[in-house]
Amino acid sequence: MKTPYKLTWKMKQDILYFEASGFREMAPLEAIVREISDVIIEKKSAKLMVDISKLSGHLSMLDAIHLVTRTFPEVKKMRILKKAAIVDNERFSRQYDFFETVARNRGYNLMVFDNVEEAVDWLEVERL
Repeated sequence: MKTPYKLTWKMKQDILYFEASGFREMAPLEAIVREISDVIIEKKSAKLMVDISKLSGHLSMLDAIHLVTRTFPEVKKMRILKKAAIVDNERFSRQYDFFETVARNRGYNLMVFDNVEEAVDWLEVERL
């Protein structure tokens, strides 16, 4: 069976970079988070940048809450990741604040951006 997403990664300095493409649905997103978690453990990276701008489809607000409340805790349990930036398509920018608020209310240091450069700039600020 073909995987409904593609995930690539690289480590550059102290930031772990991921790029995802495929379908913006819960099952693929949960699998992506699990794969990212495995690499965070392997590389012991405290800073993460995930570019999901190439994912097609749309995630509902309920699914966004589900992703943060049921899937992200697995990442939090590792106590390795300190700061995460998500890069998404600008057409979803109205949802950035909602997603960030849900994540921050649960203790995640996470920001959503519409370009990689701004995300990296934010990650490079040393306040973890």
